[in-house]
Amino acid sequence: MLLTDVALERNAIVGGKFRVIGKLGGGGMGIVYEGEHIDLKQKVAIKVIISENLSESMVKRFRREALVMAQLESDHVVRVMDYGALPNGAPYLVMEFLRGMDLCEYLQKYGRFLLPEVAEIGVAVCDALTDAHSKGIVHRDLKPSNLFLADRAGGRRSLKVLDFGLSFFQQKADEAITKEHSVLGTPLYAAPELFSSTQDVDGRADIWALGATLYELATGQVPFPAESLPELARKLREGPPD
Repeated sequence: MLLTDVALERNAIVGGKFRVIGKLGGGGMGIVYEGEHIDLKQKVAIKVIISENLSESMVKRFRREALVMAQLESDHVVRVMDYGALPNGAPYLVMEFLRGMDLCEYLQKYGRFLLPEVAEIGVAVCDALTDAHSKGIVHRDLKPSNLFLADRAGGRRSLKVLDFGLSFFQQKADEAITKEHSVLGTPLYAAPELFSSTQDVDGRADIWALGATLYELATGQVPFPAESLPELARKLREGPPD
């Protein structure tokens, strides 16, 4: 079965070597499908931009995500297996298939983590960030929903950092894309400097976001709870929480 639209049907073939099994989920930018390598029978995840988002800037952002993830070597970053475009021009990204749940879902289902678990998660994310920052890559959107607790064989679990779609290379940032966002990332986890300028952001913004995330994992609430940007800005000026 050939592809004529971004909505992929079961058994559709992507890139001549991956078969679509079914839809896993989707968000504002794209849809993620479960698939398998036709010859190797290896499970994969296939991410595709949805049709209404097929703008030039979105395609550039998607391609950049593929480029960023392909360069990262940490065991705590999702592995990229392929990248290409469907017949209608929509780009797709083939990644390793993960079973489990993100940390936002975990918090909602089970509540806060034990402190040794928080420390273990922090070490894993730091490993991924060390790899990214050494290559001049800043994530800029770390938060519980972008950290995934993947199930492994033998009951083991592995932490994976997801969604490098907002990341950029410090050495040569893509102005055409970054200028579209006055505040990148999710505000409750965003470093204060992101509220005033996105041009000189470096890896320290990721460290702030990781700190805010670990605080929530340990306590069950964000360090600066707010319902609006002005309220958040006021709380940031008041200093750190207890």
